[in-house]
Amino acid sequence: MSRFQDRYSLPTRSRRNTKETKIENFTLILPVMRNLKLKFDSNIAEKIMNGNRGVALRLLYQMKMALEKVSAPSLYKMSTARFC
Repeated sequence: MSRFQDRYSLPTRSRRNTKETKIENFTLILPVMRNLKLKFDSNIAEKIMNGNRGVALRLLYQMKMALEKVSAPSLYKMSTARFC
């Protein structure tokens, strides 16, 4: 995500495995998810923290697709610039 400028960079998160730390970490990434226009709320965060199968994978896939949409126009400009 670092190649997508500062608007999508994640703040430093804590590695402790307490409930409070997990909530704090999800609160830190919430603005990034909103910037990417992803559905990310307390229900999804709770499912990930509880280890529900497939929830984190689905969120990662949505992030990948959103980041590709963000970078697609700049990649298109680069590819067409070579032919001009």
